[in-house]
Amino acid sequence: MAGCLSVSAGADESARPHWNNVNVFRENVEEPRAHFIPYRERERALQGAAPGNAFFRSLNGKWKFRYTDTPQLRPTQFHQPDHDVSEWDEIDVPSNWERHGYGYPIYVNVPYPFEIDEPHVPVK
Repeated sequence: MAGCLSVSAGADESARPHWNNVNVFRENVEEPRAHFIPYRERERALQGAAPGNAFFRSLNGKWKFRYTDTPQLRPTQFHQPDHDVSEWDEIDVPSNWERHGYGYPIYVNVPYPFEIDEPHVPVK
């Protein structure tokens, strides 16, 4: 079940974008559960043979990817079936986009490249 869970706050909090609202701590997530892969046949389950299992789908592979420097520049309708992603790049999944030339890595052993103004997320 997908949805957005937030704790009610003053009008100032509700005017914030969801990624900059400290009262929103999850959005469009399924309820947590134990990891398992169902099988039709007991023998295949005992072998742990996921490939060829109709109940298993790996998400690994090449995915369409669109990087933007700020949240305001993100495509907002990308989830629509008719959204054109033909000009988007592809990236390996699982992966780390900074290792593929998008953005820049931030390491905790060096100063952050932006001013920390909690709970506000930088917009530039």
